[in-house]
Amino acid sequence: MLKFNKIGLMIIIIVFSSLYSIDRTLGVTKNDMTAYDGYILFSPMNWRKTFLIDTYGRIVNTWEHEDIPSYGVYLLDNGNLARTFYIDDGFSDKVYGIRVFTWEGELIWDFPYIDTTYYQHHDIEPLSNGNFLILVRDIRTKQAMINAGRDSESMTTENIWLEKIVEVEPTGFDTGDVVWEWEIYDHLIQDFDSAKNNYGVVGDHLELIDVNYAPVYNPLTKREWLHANAIDYNSDLDQIIINLRNTNEFWILDHSTTTAEASGHTGGTSGKGGDILYRWGNPETYRAQNNNEQKLFEQHDARWVENGLPGEGNITIFNNGTVRPEGEYSTVDEIIVPLNPDGSYIQ
Repeated sequence: MLKFNKIGLMIIIIVFSSLYSIDRTLGVTKNDMTAYDGYILFSPMNWRKTFLIDTYGRIVNTWEHEDIPSYGVYLLDNGNLARTFYIDDGFSDKVYGIRVFTWEGELIWDFPYIDTTYYQHHDIEPLSNGNFLILVRDIRTKQAMINAGRDSESMTTENIWLEKIVEVEPTGFDTGDVVWEWEIYDHLIQDFDSAKNNYGVVGDHLELIDVNYAPVYNPLTKREWLHANAIDYNSDLDQIIINLRNTNEFWILDHSTTTAEASGHTGGTSGKGGDILYRWGNPETYRAQNNNEQKLFEQHDARWVENGLPGEGNITIFNNGTVRPEGEYSTVDEIIVPLNPDGSYIQ
């Protein structure tokens, strides 16, 4: 996963195999006047290095690591590097978290984020106040899902992986405080078990998630239900995007809430608490009638176009296209979202 923090985005082809043989460049095969005048930051999967290169493929900086990335990597405004990490030596427990390094490679924040019921995965989002938004796998028991109206016949594992978002404030070399939290589990709806509090008409509640929905090719019997893989933040709106690969859509959430408000349906600038403000990509998830057909197919990296760039305020997505009905092919999609002046959306 590639994300850029105020250094721009360009489309460029890199031959990764050349990393082994080229000293001065990283195998750029095309670079013309249409390329954005910026840099490319990437940390290859299963590699213990992070690279910053220019448009000519010349190495600007390299960071050496003791571990492989857990996908997310960012260059911060002060030149430091924020990188997720993953450790699995085959003997001890797995470890996921965030590490921050100076430009020279000194480790200045070492923050594992894992417990028996949660762990960091995939992506993070650095905030201007020095905090980090973290995508977290929220491990729920089979009984907890039944309590939320899940059809027990659809579950063949003893736990189900949901998602949550936490905002962490670094407080020391290896410590941090969770200052805000949002959980999908608080925003579920279902029409399977009328005895449950969240029973309702799914199609009337686009702001909630149908606990019994899954595409045919990704049945509910799987342990990993949603598979979030990207998070982004819009400071102008104080809103968050979370991208869900398995349900083929992204959601926009209100970050202006307190944690208590984020667990409910009121509060924050939107007045909707932690409910979904806007969702796009797969109307089947909320049983839409006479709506556009599915647009996203196991996509990644939903994010806002930053201010000052062409299309600022739009949302771009790498649409993998692995389950397109007309055939598999990938696209980069840009969406003009129906945003009202007050920060609400026309769904």
